[in-house]
Amino acid sequence: DVCSSDLAGLQLGELAHGEHQQVTPGEMDDVTVVFKLSTGTEITEKFKMGHTVDVLKGYIAKCTETEYGSVQLQLDGKPMPDPLSLNDFPAIKSGGNVTIAANIAQS
Repeated sequence: DVCSSDLAGLQLGELAHGEHQQVTPGEMDDVTVVFKLSTGTEITEKFKMGHTVDVLKGYIAKCTETEYGSVQLQLDGKPMPDPLSLNDFPAIKSGGNVTIAANIAQS
């Protein structure tokens, strides 16, 4: 299975602030993300609140064996910009579940 529970090889050091800065409260809290792909497939995985959109896109690209640049994530119908972390979205609560639309652009 390409989508294993090890976050497809991504490490917690890949948080929004970089690995050499102090971790802020809440960044290491878990959140369960349900990715709804445009194909109708759902992929569920736990992430940390400090993970960036970039990390999530990389995870979906690896799981779907597509190019990173073709992955677009949306929360409540709005695009999720790469540099933001899950902490930056008020609708995403630590310890909870969130559904994110994952669209793969066809080349």
